[in-house]
Amino acid sequence: MSSVFNGILVPLDGSPVAEQAVPYAMSLASSLATPIHVLRACQPPRMAWPEVDNAGYGFRGEVGITDPDSNTTALTYYMQRKAYERMVAEQYVANVARFLSRRGLQITTAVEDGPAADVILSKAYIDPSMLIVMGTHGRTGLPRIMHGSVADSVLHQSVNPVLLVHSEQEQDWDQPAPVKNIVLALDGSVFAEGALAAAAVVGRALDAAVFPLWVVPHSLKNDGDDSEMTAAPAPMTEATDAVARTYLNDIASRLTDAGVAKVEPRVLHEDPAMGIVELAQRLPDTLVVMTTHGRSGMGRWILGSIADRVVARGNRPVLLIRPYQMAGQPSELHAHNIETVSAAANPTL
Repeated sequence: MSSVFNGILVPLDGSPVAEQAVPYAMSLASSLATPIHVLRACQPPRMAWPEVDNAGYGFRGEVGITDPDSNTTALTYYMQRKAYERMVAEQYVANVARFLSRRGLQITTAVEDGPAADVILSKAYIDPSMLIVMGTHGRTGLPRIMHGSVADSVLHQSVNPVLLVHSEQEQDWDQPAPVKNIVLALDGSVFAEGALAAAAVVGRALDAAVFPLWVVPHSLKNDGDDSEMTAAPAPMTEATDAVARTYLNDIASRLTDAGVAKVEPRVLHEDPAMGIVELAQRLPDTLVVMTTHGRSGMGRWILGSIADRVVARGNRPVLLIRPYQMAGQPSELHAHNIETVSAAANPTL
């Protein structure tokens, strides 16, 4: 089975947060034999509208943009500053490329003018199968402080798979990040199975154990809001549990057939987001793999909301796959979904 990723895009801005993505990009690029594309956006310097001072001459703009005692105009300073920042950006990506090339990886670099999110999205748009690996801030969460941020824009506007790495990971640049376990989050829907091919490819390439996980919520309705969850009757929980185990056994067989050496299905009774986070926290060197959308219903999740909460509450890297990205992947990995096993597990459902 070929890789589901056609290259790895690593957007960097020189910050330690962004650089946490590099060890994971190294690990995936090495194991999947795919190139890394290092990208840095060169944003225009901030510049205030020039104002004539009280004496009627000179420009007064943002501090550092103009000097009222010199003959340097705001425009001249702006152009000088822009050229300087581009030079710094080009030197930075060249240093990163040199570091990665010495480790036998295939590297390309680019410095593009414009806002970071726009630059990343434009580059990623060229190839929807390119994996974007980028760092994020910690547990304060995607739905809150990251709203409107670069990571938030890329995650919600790109069509590409996105691997988000928390700054709390604190991986050293010297070595690829270890990935020993993969939590594959499922809810029985064909949409959630969109992550199956990626989990299989990465698990096989990294020789990682894959844990197909279905978290059965103790509720008749789960819309991502804990305050609206109500306890389900015991028979419903037992029936859903039986369906989940039958389904996950089928998933395990497909992963094994795809070449994954170790597969351990798990069923948990928990809030879905917290169940995923807790299992990932218990396992060492864990990567969470899941889709960003699913469908609601009895015992199902709304995966867009669940994915946001997993990113917000955990500190493990999360690989997010768009549901339609399963199109064109090996059909045996997503040949059937919950409807094909539910009747066998419990004919009364």
